[in-house]
Amino acid sequence: MKQFTIELDFLRKAVFLHPPIKPFPPLAVHVNVGQQCNLDCVYCWRRDPDRAPANNSVQEKVGYDLKSLIDQLAEIGASTIEIAGGGEPLLFKDILGTMKYIKKMGLRGHLFTNGILFNEKNTEALIDMRWDFINFSLDAHSQDVFSRLKGSGKGSLSKVRTNVRRFAHMKKAKHLSSPSIRLSYIINRLNFNFIEEFIDLAISLSVNSIFFARFKQFPFNEELRLNEREEKVAMQIIDKNTGKLKKHNINVNSYFQSPNWPVRKFCVIPWFAPFITDDGVVHPCCCQLQKNMGDLKKNTFREIWEGEKYTQVRKRIRRQDWFKACKNCYLYIS
Repeated sequence: MKQFTIELDFLRKAVFLHPPIKPFPPLAVHVNVGQQCNLDCVYCWRRDPDRAPANNSVQEKVGYDLKSLIDQLAEIGASTIEIAGGGEPLLFKDILGTMKYIKKMGLRGHLFTNGILFNEKNTEALIDMRWDFINFSLDAHSQDVFSRLKGSGKGSLSKVRTNVRRFAHMKKAKHLSSPSIRLSYIINRLNFNFIEEFIDLAISLSVNSIFFARFKQFPFNEELRLNEREEKVAMQIIDKNTGKLKKHNINVNSYFQSPNWPVRKFCVIPWFAPFITDDGVVHPCCCQLQKNMGDLKKNTFREIWEGEKYTQVRKRIRRQDWFKACKNCYLYIS
């Protein structure tokens, strides 16, 4: 993850110095491989009646040539492919084959998952292919909170803990350091009081990093938003435990901030992190799904990435003319 941070710092400086006409090769391409899921999280976009998927059946393939996209990204010098889903990517039928091909083409691979569907076989497969990074969306320290947030049954959190530990044990047995394991914690009214307990859990699981962020607010989940007092409590708990995490060599990535949002000096997302949905449509970011930059069924990735629509988005962000959807973003880059 250090190299990725160095690349991002370089890009942030470079974007300030150069006009946003011709973009850099993307650093992190978010690839959505399906909308099916095995959980029912209370803050998930899938609960939005205007955006909910038509069905929850397991997808055998995406709506475009995914292998061709991987080839194109390798050719233009992209750094990382982030596999996620509108739901759970491990439900995608050819997920392991897709991940192996990403590594075969020399790209870094990141996976975002709830972690329930890991087993000994697919865990070993990811370690042996030298997959780079896995984010477990945990959001809880106890089964009670996990069930309330995720809509999951008895024993589900225990299963995830077992799966995280399996990665640590297998990596140690094979004398390997990858994949790097991160636990994420989306802070909301149901879990903000248990941040310290979550940190203790992360330490016990020997993970490499943890990630704190606020949830994306929709009209159906406004009651989960913290008030100002609760926000301060959450930030104090994180600050209090920073030393403990450092002692255990656990990095903290936090995009959790106070209700008084800081002034955004700049956003580099349109220069390095496109968001591709499972129908092949490219979007400037996960908050701007209403903005269609192009369709991979009709154009190459390069044509879309260097196209006029993307150029206009970059110009607008360059002059700090924020889109309405930007207010719902937890990633504020100063």
